[in-house]
Amino acid sequence: MSTESLEMILGNGTGNPDSSNTPEDVPHEIETVSKSTNAPYYIIITASILLTITVMSIAIVIVCLNSPKSHYTCQSNFRAITDSSSLLHDSYPQSIATGDFNHDDALDIVVVNSGTNSMGIFLNYGNGTFGSQIILLTGDPSTPLAVSLSDLNNDTHLDMAVANYDTHAVAIFFGLGNGSFSKQGVFSTGISRPVSLAIADLNNDGRSDLVVVNNGTHDISIFFGNGDGTFNNLVRYSTGYDSFPYFVAISDLNDDENQDIVVANYGTHNIGIFLGDGRGDFASQKTYSTGLYSYPCSITIHDFNNDGKLDIAVANSGKDNIGVFFSCGNDTFGSQIIYPTSPGTGPKSISAGDFDRDGHLDIVVANYRTDNIGILIGSDNGNFSSFVMHSTGIDSAPFSLTVGDFNNDSQVDVAIANYGANAIVVLIGYVMVQAEIPTTYSAGSGAIPYQIITGDVNNDTYLDLVVANSGAGSIGVFLGNGDGSFQEQVYYPSVSQADIRGIALADLDHDQQLDVVLTHFNDESLGILYGNGNGSFMHVVTYSVGSPASPRCLTVNDFNNDHHPDIIYTDQITGNIGVLLGYGNRTFGPVAKYLLGSQSQLIGIDAGDFNHDGNLDVAVADYGIGNIGVFLGSGTGAFTL
Repeated sequence: MSTESLEMILGNGTGNPDSSNTPEDVPHEIETVSKSTNAPYYIIITASILLTITVMSIAIVIVCLNSPKSHYTCQSNFRAITDSSSLLHDSYPQSIATGDFNHDDALDIVVVNSGTNSMGIFLNYGNGTFGSQIILLTGDPSTPLAVSLSDLNNDTHLDMAVANYDTHAVAIFFGLGNGSFSKQGVFSTGISRPVSLAIADLNNDGRSDLVVVNNGTHDISIFFGNGDGTFNNLVRYSTGYDSFPYFVAISDLNDDENQDIVVANYGTHNIGIFLGDGRGDFASQKTYSTGLYSYPCSITIHDFNNDGKLDIAVANSGKDNIGVFFSCGNDTFGSQIIYPTSPGTGPKSISAGDFDRDGHLDIVVANYRTDNIGILIGSDNGNFSSFVMHSTGIDSAPFSLTVGDFNNDSQVDVAIANYGANAIVVLIGYVMVQAEIPTTYSAGSGAIPYQIITGDVNNDTYLDLVVANSGAGSIGVFLGNGDGSFQEQVYYPSVSQADIRGIALADLDHDQQLDVVLTHFNDESLGILYGNGNGSFMHVVTYSVGSPASPRCLTVNDFNNDHHPDIIYTDQITGNIGVLLGYGNRTFGPVAKYLLGSQSQLIGIDAGDFNHDGNLDVAVADYGIGNIGVFLGSGTGAFTL
């Protein structure tokens, strides 16, 4: 026998995780295409998008998805960085990186604009706000896809290397130390389709070297630096037939003080590791499977279990999960441990940071298909628990992300390149604070609690809970103790099998006591339980609303300006709203009905003065048509569409 219950989560003043995000398919896919029957396959980014850009505002929805035992509140502050050229010229930002470009101790942002063949620089003012985009052209038709930062010419200023997909080349931009850059040259990677790159000293000569991922030739190229921003001695290492390598990361995986290379092989569904000898040579690739059809596309390397060894985390876009490979300490890694990111998310980019400030690394991914980022909460032993999601905006299609402290508050922030919205979103001070374990209060077997409201029903100045028990045909009253705890439920029956859906509290008869108003979904009626002022209620009084009818939700207010509360409810099956004008003496006038549409199925309802005429209007949610309906009030209790 199942038992329905309520959960109480005590807040800490930072916000409530109370909304959800509906996944939407995004019309940008990574796919393999054949140029001819004998030609190699290339992974390309299809960007056939019809954008109609009008004046728009983006509603950011905060989403927290919690496991049954871990509950988090979320605090965030969005700052959307956009530029007119990005919005109007289909920039399609695809890669993002951070660094201090002007030596002001504030992290700046660079984004790769694949659609406009340019780089965008956003200089940080030091308080989490950024200047307008400064554009650096990469040439037409270069189609830049990735950027990496380092001091390539040993002048103490950060420089940029950019992978140009369509011109099969890497472009070098020298930083001038003041936030500006000069283009120094372009060198060919062959007919290779470069899609990712990384910079490190691979041969221990104190100079920056470059690793380029060649998606078209299924290999990586290594260019050894001369210390002046030029490169030579190209060396290639195969990543395997049809591997379509997609991303590269560099780190010392085996603690031998030599840099190693890790590649995400999108086509063969694995990661490939090339162990370096410190002289610029690398062992043949050793692969670790990420699962059939996983399509790994991003990697981050950190010590996730605090054992002093570097581990590898990968975003598996095809299987909607994060894979973690823990180091065994002997140049090998264990099998992948999988953490789901929710169906349909399509994680595209991955990074790590301590977002909940517990001293343990968490993992963050950009969920391309569901327009959000997801944070996987880490622990001291490498286990991960809750996966918390946060919206990046409607149709944003987040493609790449990076982490850093953008406002110098010692808290990790996240910057995201939104491919679909042609914009950058920066999450400043994104904090998750663990709340108390929720206290559960039983609503009884078969109760099916449908809606809950709060009010002081016993006049002790403490908030109480009143619950509509749809399955039991009753209301449940939980009297508050004033300390966040509640007494056990007291039942008050309504109409048997009425299927209570809507509930409201109001003083209907001017006796200074709160009364309860209910909708009886299966009984074609409303119910009122008049309050006694001590937390108890009288027997239900029913008011027929005619037939056919299925009253769903309701609102109580003075709609005819006579200082008596009136009731308006939505009727799900007829598409009407019903208005009962109150006389203040426990009686009501006949039901007046107003039709929204014959195909309408009205669910939610709320009231407000929408046209500033001093009269209350009503807005309803039309589930059947997918619209919002607005009825304008006349101030006499009558309404017009």
